[in-house]
Amino acid sequence: MLNRIINSSSKLLDNKNITILSQVISWTIGLIIAVFLFLQVDINIIKEAFYKAYIIPFIIIICSFVLFWLFFETYNLYLLIKYYGYKTLYKDILILRSATYLLMLINYNLGIGGILLGLSIKHKINIANSTSIVALYSLTDILSLSALTLISTAFICCYTQKKVYIILLIISFLLVLLLLFLYFIFHNSKLSKQFKNRIAKKIISFISDELSKLKKTDLLKIILLRMTYFLTFIIFFHFTLPLFHIHIPFIWLAALVPPIFFIGNLPITPAGIGTIQAAMLFFFKSFGQYEDILLFSICYTTFLLLTRLLLGLFSILFIDRSSQPLKKYVDQKN
Repeated sequence: MLNRIINSSSKLLDNKNITILSQVISWTIGLIIAVFLFLQVDINIIKEAFYKAYIIPFIIIICSFVLFWLFFETYNLYLLIKYYGYKTLYKDILILRSATYLLMLINYNLGIGGILLGLSIKHKINIANSTSIVALYSLTDILSLSALTLISTAFICCYTQKKVYIILLIISFLLVLLLLFLYFIFHNSKLSKQFKNRIAKKIISFISDELSKLKKTDLLKIILLRMTYFLTFIIFFHFTLPLFHIHIPFIWLAALVPPIFFIGNLPITPAGIGTIQAAMLFFFKSFGQYEDILLFSICYTTFLLLTRLLLGLFSILFIDRSSQPLKKYVDQKN
């Protein structure tokens, strides 16, 4: 089952050579950024920061949060599938989401493709519906993170007029505006009639039909859940940063974490390697020492990847044993 998903996911990307090259480039860029940041401070200072940090409590907390994030994220995906009219078991979606962690370590888009093909191959959802489910799920991620970044940078801009915050404010505002505009435009089924090109008309008609299957209130619930998901990372940072002797007031964490994730989620490096470290060093520099922030960012990325890797490997034991395919059902209320 997992091999079929991996092979099929790879086919979703345009060209095998281009795919391999893009992955090599992204990993190279990420490692170059991480090494460059690491070389800015003496290795002995990093060692001293490591010995002073409370690593064991950090590992316990991050492992607990990774499990929580998996269960919470799975619930978001489970709800979206349910809203599309499919009856499913939560545990089946949990196994599928865990398995795609392995693909996301290679390439984010490969992981998303794994979810799409897992729904199509294992759960027998037709490719059109599974594509729309995964595409909408990804868009709600972008919208929720952009909205949080917009709110947090607006707060920061009240205290400082640094260009980077103003740029982030403008970008997040434009993204939120664009995504909302696209949603309301494409939700209009009459839009396709405005296009003379048959292919364009079919694409617009397909998007409109798929969006019409989802109530606006249901979409709002998914967006709010995704925003809540990202907000839980602020709680995680609140508990773990002091373990590395970095003390940031909660209100400032709420303002600074969304921009960090906004930058880290840019499709530049795999799992935000390098970009996450650079963003943390920039945004947290007023609240701690360089070596402490760098060490925290490295530990965060490393243990996040390791725990997700272990979860992905563990899920392989169960992925071919998950129960029945998803079945279409008629809402009892109708």
